[in-house]
Amino acid sequence: MAKPVAKPMAKKDKPSGARTARGDAGSLPALTSDDTGMLDAIDLPAIIINRDCRVARINLAATAALGFTTADVGRPPGEILAGVENLDRLCAQAIAGGAPCRMETRNGDRTFLLRIAAYTGSDREIAGAVLTFTNVTAFRASIEQAIYERESSKAILNAVADPLVVLDSKLRVQTANRAFHAMFGVSRDRAQGVSIRKLGNSEWETSAVWTSMETSLSNHTEFTAIEISREFPGMGRRTILLNARELARDADALILLTFHDITELKQAERMSSLVTAIVDSSDDAIVSKNLDGFVTSWNKGAERLFGYTAQEAVGRHITLIVPRDRQDEEATILQRLRRGERVEHFETLRIRKDGTIFDCSLTISPVRDAAGRVVGASKVARDITARKQTEAELKAVREKLEERVQERTAELWRKNKEAEAQADLMRGLSRRLLQLQDHERRRIARELHDSVGQLLAAINMNISTVSHEIGNLSVRGAECMEENSRLVEQVSQEIRTLSHLLHPPLLDEIGLKSALIEYVEGFVKRSKIEVALEIPAHFDRLSQDLETSLFRIVQECLTNIHRHSGSATAAISIVRTSEKIQLEVRDAGRGIEQETQGALNSSDAGGLGLRGMRERVAQLGGSLEIHSNGNGTTVTATMPLILSRSMAAKP
Repeated sequence: MAKPVAKPMAKKDKPSGARTARGDAGSLPALTSDDTGMLDAIDLPAIIINRDCRVARINLAATAALGFTTADVGRPPGEILAGVENLDRLCAQAIAGGAPCRMETRNGDRTFLLRIAAYTGSDREIAGAVLTFTNVTAFRASIEQAIYERESSKAILNAVADPLVVLDSKLRVQTANRAFHAMFGVSRDRAQGVSIRKLGNSEWETSAVWTSMETSLSNHTEFTAIEISREFPGMGRRTILLNARELARDADALILLTFHDITELKQAERMSSLVTAIVDSSDDAIVSKNLDGFVTSWNKGAERLFGYTAQEAVGRHITLIVPRDRQDEEATILQRLRRGERVEHFETLRIRKDGTIFDCSLTISPVRDAAGRVVGASKVARDITARKQTEAELKAVREKLEERVQERTAELWRKNKEAEAQADLMRGLSRRLLQLQDHERRRIARELHDSVGQLLAAINMNISTVSHEIGNLSVRGAECMEENSRLVEQVSQEIRTLSHLLHPPLLDEIGLKSALIEYVEGFVKRSKIEVALEIPAHFDRLSQDLETSLFRIVQECLTNIHRHSGSATAAISIVRTSEKIQLEVRDAGRGIEQETQGALNSSDAGGLGLRGMRERVAQLGGSLEIHSNGNGTTVTATMPLILSRSMAAKP
């Protein structure tokens, strides 16, 4: 039957007036002195109970081991062993049915196996039951220690990164760690008892490894580790180092098989070989040294550059190739390397075995171990003597070129100054010509108004006098007189118009605003083109040059509109700020073609009228722009007021 859960035993307090073995002898089974002596001679603690489930006898071993006394005789076992649950019921069942019962119980720090079994009297009838207590403390401790050691071994085994497996003599899997099951992609249950040959492909199954292992096992010889490269379900193709060791066992031999993955190691070895080949084939000198400055490697390029063989250089201090006057450089370089710094493109001097000194470029990198600590340095050295010579030659050429460039620049500067002076002269001449032109227009207008106008007035007065004598004239003479009077009036009107076109007197007397209003009104009458003039109500006087330029631009634009645009309308707007004044003249005519418009916006294109407008604007520090499309043309002139004032102040 199943063993009950072990619980600690505890003795109940004895009731008052407890019966002794001798006091209740008549109600208990009779025990002979031989029985009593035999029971006390047993080292196993034992208690005998009668059919009434009361204690009949306690042997000496139970008294010594469990602390029972003769005072416990006659009491129910459940009272003296309070820690055992349902003890009286279990004893009654054993007496009634005859089936023994086992359970574990504890007494302090000791563990006992309690066995309850019925016993028979001389009449072969069940007379009671015997309770025996077997001390299993050491046994339980050894079992727990074995379980602990087994679990510890399993934990250690599974903690090992490399796959491990224990095989029997038939190479069948007995136990393995997690890494092994992961490597072959099988569970523990699927691998248990299966030949390791069956855990791979056909190449794996027929491998010579297993024959070698079986031979070593049968001959009890040491197995030589073997490298294999195979496809593993859980890892892909890997390079594995297989090693086997025979484990001693009495009944049968066992093999501990280890799988050490050396794929990365082999790759690293191949890479190291490749790097070594690359280093040796490099034209540059590649040298390694430790942090004390002693050479640890020396490639073929270093042999060619410095003249020392690898056998001559390795183990010697790097100052072997450093000139005496450059020894301090090496100490500084080593200090920087210890701090983990990289020295790049350091140009210095180095010395060959034959004593020649040459220009050298160095790139030195710290070398670190797996823990990231700087343990040495790798140096790449290159002879830059030819480059230095080329640089010196280029420097000399560059200096000569710079000298010639400076001379040429000075010459160009002088010519530029002369050109600027000529340009200033031309601008001055142009400005002077415009001023003379305006002055001449003003003079001609005045002459026409004052002299020719007065002569015409005198002629008109004479005609008026003669007209009083018209009765004395012939019919033909009278008609000529009347026609002369009309012609003189017409000439006078045209001279007044021409005078105003040449230079309106209001421009000097009142200012730009009044002159423009008068001019626009006359233009409208002559051209029949409607013109809208927008000018601020309060428009102060400007400098004479600026007012004249603005008037001439308006005059030229309206003339071009009348001659070329075919527009029935025109618009003039003047906007004035504290810094500039902007004039805009628009029409709604046929416009200007795109190619022609681009040429007109260049500085040298256009007719005399357009060039005159551009020169007037440029002399005043302004700009002139022309924009045109199929809906008309817009001319915009913008001129600064500050420059205009300063130019107006010049004589």
